[in-house]
Amino acid sequence: MHLLVWNEDLSVGITSLDDEHKVFITLLNKLYEAIQFGKTSTVLQQILDELVTYTVIHFEHEEEYMVATQYPDFEQHRQDHEAFREKLMHLQSKSQEHLSTGLSNEIFAFMKDWFTHHILNVDKALAVHLKQKGIS
Repeated sequence: MHLLVWNEDLSVGITSLDDEHKVFITLLNKLYEAIQFGKTSTVLQQILDELVTYTVIHFEHEEEYMVATQYPDFEQHRQDHEAFREKLMHLQSKSQEHLSTGLSNEIFAFMKDWFTHHILNVDKALAVHLKQKGIS
């Protein structure tokens, strides 16, 4: 069972970013499935750690593109990333103390909502800029 399914509406039209977004969706669905099937807190923590690590790597890739192409909205986009990282790190820290199903659901909902909004609004704007700079 997948809660978030990749579709062309989520595509930003930049192959490397779309591929990374697909991996994020896969990891997010892995977390959702682990919650639904009542996996242990150890399993949930491992998936969450994997999501956090992957998110940091993905944001670094996006920010490298922005710097290399002198993206005019770089600072706002970077701040969006930083706010997400901070919230995610807080939730990760909280989960290390006690990862309950309720907290897992909170983490999942936060990540799903933020990710979908971010792609549909912020990343699509970045993609327009990157395409103008010859990146596809």
